Amino acid sequence: MIVHSIHRILALGALLTCADSLRAAILVSDDFAYDNAALIDGLHGGTGWAGPWSGIGFITPGSLRFPQLAFTGNKATSQGSKCAFRKFSATGNESLTENGKFGKDNTTLWISFLINAPAGTTIPGYGGISLFEEARERMFIGDTGNSNVWAIERQGQTQSFSSRVADSNTCFVVCRIQFLPGPDRIDLWIDPPSGVTEPLRKEASASIDNANDFRFDGIRFCSAPLSMNIDAFRMGTAYGDVAPRTRWNREQWLHWIPWITSYVLFFLLICALIVVAVMSSRRRKGAIPATRTSVP
Repeated sequence: MIVHSIHRILALGALLTCADSLRAAILVSDDFAYDNAALIDGLHGGTGWAGPWSGIGFITPGSLRFPQLAFTGNKATSQGSKCAFRKFSATGNESLTENGKFGKDNTTLWISFLINAPAGTTIPGYGGISLFEEARERMFIGDTGNSNVWAIERQGQTQSFSSRVADSNTCFVVCRIQFLPGPDRIDLWIDPPSGVTEPLRKEASASIDNANDFRFDGIRFCSAPLSMNIDAFRMGTAYGDVAPRTRWNREQWLHWIPWITSYVLFFLLICALIVVAVMSSRRRKGAIPATRTSVP
């Protein structure tokens, strides 16, 4: 029994150590946690990318903050009228891609990021994230320039506007794209709740029901004439991938996990040794024969 208990303790320690690896799968991410970097060109952090960032943009100090969704590190800041680009990797995502591009029919992708306009307004311009197929813009998420609110656009076809003003307040933007055999469906939520399977479509801030079918293999981050900030970019196949319940400042605490795990294991090991010592002592006492007093 003691051996089995020790095995359980060790197994618990292994689970604690591997807990971070059991998070929801994320296809693409970048938290812009680049140290000692000023220009975005050539940076290659994050996961799920085919190569580094290219073009013009900045890495500026301090992450954008949002309840349960804040990240440590820095953020990406656009330079007015300049753009930064990056390609996605299709490796290992064959079930979601067609000819190396995302958007295969009967698949769903979720995209999220934090965004704000540091100047307090985007007027008289635009800014946000575009999905690109090679050199062609296919879809846009941000302020399209035809208003001063966050919106979505199927390039060259239609736009749908939320009621949320694009200003210096940080917003958590979540977009779901359902790639269907016919027209595609696009939904946008601004500051949706965390800890749910997925937000309700009737609560979407903007929707496009008949978007022309499209594919994409990269993104563009751009604004003009004013700057814009983005942070914590995510792409996955479920809402939980891009908006996990406990998406707190994970990078700040991640390096403490091995230390905490070691102390917990050490404490449990000491407890197990004490239990073994006590039980062994009791067994020895029980094995000593009782002495008999002779009666003369």
